[in-house]
Amino acid sequence: MPATTWTWVDFNIYNNVFGSVTQGGVSVTGKSVLPLTNRANAYPLSGTAFMFLYSCYKLPTGEQPTDPVNRVTSLTNYLTWHYAASNPLLTGVIQNVGFNPVPAAYATIIRNKYLSPSSAERIAIGGTAGTNCASASGAL
Repeated sequence: MPATTWTWVDFNIYNNVFGSVTQGGVSVTGKSVLPLTNRANAYPLSGTAFMFLYSCYKLPTGEQPTDPVNRVTSLTNYLTWHYAASNPLLTGVIQNVGFNPVPAAYATIIRNKYLSPSSAERIAIGGTAGTNCASASGAL
């Protein structure tokens, strides 16, 4: 199960590898757990979708942090919808193509760490005080 102290490294399923393990007579030591996970409460995967996102963004010329729509609010609004605690429409779309949403415990930590307005680790505009982006100019 995820911990509230997890960072993006812990969520990076591609980076999680087996320790000294043999499965079915085959050593999987050092191999990715992605296709073969045997961890308790692991997220069952047969395929993944991956979003590589920045945490600090630069606004294009003319956009203001107070604008109701800018790249940061658009991104965080989408991710908040995607990781909502209960969203039957989203669950239906995901399950209709043979997948399942991330477990609730993961979604809660993702929302609290990266999407909550009170989190210093939230996705933000470069230079936003009280965030990890305070001293960053932002990407893009």
